[in-house]
Amino acid sequence: ERIYTDLLERDRAAYGEHLLTSLNLNDLAGIASRKGQLDRAEEFYRAAYDMQRRVLPENHLELGTSASNLGTVLRRIRRYDEAQAYVEESLEIRRANLPPTHPNVLTSLNTLAVIFGDKQDYARALELAQEVLDARRQRLGDHVETAGSLYTCAHLALKSGRLDDSLEFAAESVAIFDRVAEGTNIFSASAALFLGDNLAKVGRADEG
Repeated sequence: ERIYTDLLERDRAAYGEHLLTSLNLNDLAGIASRKGQLDRAEEFYRAAYDMQRRVLPENHLELGTSASNLGTVLRRIRRYDEAQAYVEESLEIRRANLPPTHPNVLTSLNTLAVIFGDKQDYARALELAQEVLDARRQRLGDHVETAGSLYTCAHLALKSGRLDDSLEFAAESVAIFDRVAEGTNIFSASAALFLGDNLAKVGRADEG
């Protein structure tokens, strides 16, 4: 951490408000976040975001990253409405600069899905998770990330009261995990257990 603090002071002295200075702030925020110092992480992330707002074009990708970082830490502090606003900004910037299936676009979509899940708006969370799923199908085909998205959709569909859809998502997730991960992925076993438990609840245990 001392190294990054020294770099921040050096770049502040050399450049003042500048992209490099803001990146040092982001680095310090990341260290604080990993230590669980979320209030301090928010302070650094917000300083980086505000500086980039002043010195960068409004759709600059680094601003999208800073908005995503700030939204993510606000979500961890459970300030969900603020988190949503920053992650939506991040998504807008990334969509303006990147292909629709780019991993950074999907990260913003997935984070939004998590936030809506936190807010217990499971229907909206499922819509966003399905956007991620569709993009991963297109970009990756049968892949552990696609299977993971199916598993996420299975959970959200169940919480939305859509049991049949949940079972369909879960069954496809298990099938892909079996094909590409050969049962070695931890989520493969979780998806299989989820499917078996919920089939049993509706008297269809023989299908698991």
